[in-house]
Amino acid sequence: MKRIVSLLLSLALILGMMGTVATAEEKTVVKIQVMNAFQNLEPVLEEYYKRVANDPVLSNIELEFSYVTGGDYKDKINMLMTTQDEVKDLVFVGAWHGLEDFAKGGKLADLSKYFNNPEYPGLQKAFSEGMVEAAMTYYQKEDGTWAKGLYKIPLMQAMEDMRGLCYREDLRVKYDLPEITNDETLMQYLETVMANEFDMAFGWSMYMGFAYQGSTHFSGMLDNVYDIDLFGGNWEAPFHVALSEDGTKVLNAVIMGDSEAEFAKMPEGYQHDFIKAYRLDQLKWEEYLSPYRGTSEEELGYAPISYAPLTEMAARINDLGNDADLLTIWPDASLRFYPAEEAQRNMTPASIVSPMVSNNFICVPAWSTNVDATMKFLDWMFASQENHDLFELGVEGLHWEAIGDKGYKSLGTDESNTYTMPGYSFTWNPNYVRYNEAVMANDELKAYYDYQNDVSSYVPSKIAGFTFDNSKVVTEVATITAYAGELQLRYALGGDDTEKIIADFHKRATEAGLEKVRAELISQLQAFLDMKSSAE
Repeated sequence: MKRIVSLLLSLALILGMMGTVATAEEKTVVKIQVMNAFQNLEPVLEEYYKRVANDPVLSNIELEFSYVTGGDYKDKINMLMTTQDEVKDLVFVGAWHGLEDFAKGGKLADLSKYFNNPEYPGLQKAFSEGMVEAAMTYYQKEDGTWAKGLYKIPLMQAMEDMRGLCYREDLRVKYDLPEITNDETLMQYLETVMANEFDMAFGWSMYMGFAYQGSTHFSGMLDNVYDIDLFGGNWEAPFHVALSEDGTKVLNAVIMGDSEAEFAKMPEGYQHDFIKAYRLDQLKWEEYLSPYRGTSEEELGYAPISYAPLTEMAARINDLGNDADLLTIWPDASLRFYPAEEAQRNMTPASIVSPMVSNNFICVPAWSTNVDATMKFLDWMFASQENHDLFELGVEGLHWEAIGDKGYKSLGTDESNTYTMPGYSFTWNPNYVRYNEAVMANDELKAYYDYQNDVSSYVPSKIAGFTFDNSKVVTEVATITAYAGELQLRYALGGDDTEKIIADFHKRATEAGLEKVRAELISQLQAFLDMKSSAE
């Protein structure tokens, strides 16, 4: 009898491995909750089940989707984490929803073992070691030592958004100007357009682009020199913190106007007041700013030049093409993108230092009993462009069609045949980005997008995850923040008085407790680096 039972069990196992259809009772239901509505999901699920029909594991997993609108999501996710009264296996959690508190409070499952693991090749392919490390949560154990765990899976399409200028290519061509490749050709463009196009608006958005030209904001990080702004968030007076070559020691933190002795502690190439020198160099752009800067009289999309991140360019090009009034005046109007940082302009590999973090994540609640099944599904979804496209864009040929190997065109005409999935709360990944028609029609723009979405373009930031606790210097930070707000170096330069303005700021900041803030910043950052290097 025992032998017969054993044979029956073996037969059942073999049949299961062959992908035989299981009964409803044998199915594992993975319950997935995203933020904001999806639409016409049924054909996608039908196609998914066809593709995994012969997989011995995935064929026995059913997917059950639900969504909560963004306005209600924070309350919903907090209620779920507090009461644990609903069964959910995968949920979207934004950084602004209290994510770190959930992780440290034991509300989320540690998913570390599923990543950087060849047994889950899809996850290993889609999430680089840098992305995984940046998503780690660090926590202190009862014995005082530090540990880390992966409680959140990052969703992003690019790890950074390239900053630069959007300029009117048709004006460059009109005046037979050289390609804009550096400060000199950019200045030539500005001087020519300023002299000939008197009615065009120049303004604050244009100067925002200049604020990155020649700064150490990007290039400094490659030398382990990082901007940390404690005084207001407008980058008027950030500290520049230097780390040792191995990233384990804080060398110093300097601010514009500091003494030679402070800059002498910085690495080679930064042993002078490079911050003030940059601010003074910015004066060359001042004459091109309009008195209307920052007002509604500036038309950002069609001005001769304006600040732009790369991800806005496709929308601006589309808007320009749909502006019949402007095209009546300027029938040849066209836009181009000029990255602020030279290395990014040249699309140099490993030249964008990034924290590699996102605000959007998917997580597995700690009380889920289907962690393995959930991760098996995610391993499948992130294993290939084809699998990923199914859930992000829908069924190819029904909901969308490919343009080349990287683009797509939606085939939906109304709600009845348009598939939507809020990718930012479920599918986004830099390895599987498809571009719309506007990007695909512009070779230069596409090349920049390819570069920005290529994981090999990035170097992980050594201070990713650091946040400054100002509880010991509340008064000092508040006072210096007020002084920094008066500088307005990015909005209205001080002309010949700029150097005196910087000196006055530094004097007042010192009297308000700048040295105390500096010491606290260095102490906290060193403790953070020590913690990261010792975490198990």
